[in-house]
Amino acid sequence: MSSLPEEIIIGVDLNGHNTLWGYRSNDNRGKDILVFILANNLNIINKPDGLPPFQRNNSVGWPDLTLCSQSLIDSSINWEILEEISLIDHRYIETIITSTVANQFDKRYKTRHRNHLKFLNILGKEIYHQERKIKTGQKLRRT
Repeated sequence: MSSLPEEIIIGVDLNGHNTLWGYRSNDNRGKDILVFILANNLNIINKPDGLPPFQRNNSVGWPDLTLCSQSLIDSSINWEILEEISLIDHRYIETIITSTVANQFDKRYKTRHRNHLKFLNILGKEIYHQERKIKTGQKLRRT
């Protein structure tokens, strides 16, 4: 798990019983799943008081878990089990993550036929500023 990205959401059907995600009791598999979740700093997004994601005849269960990394737990995550009918005995789970994505703008210079001097002038100034930042950082580390 340490090779996974910092921000991750995992949706999985684990079939482990644990009171943390809706069951009335714990089984060995549910305990093992909880150990895995805790060992990997994951968070359970499921709402244990919500609709059960599994329903067949008179049987209901909470085998489906949605987990996220610690870095996402403070995000605006809306997790819901939908009431609409699916083609299997599991209900649809909707997970919406609201985040702000900053726009990134990159400057481009067309230098194929002209503007070489303008480009070199701007590039030279940028290199100078970056060098000063590096030198300032090195001075700070020495003190």
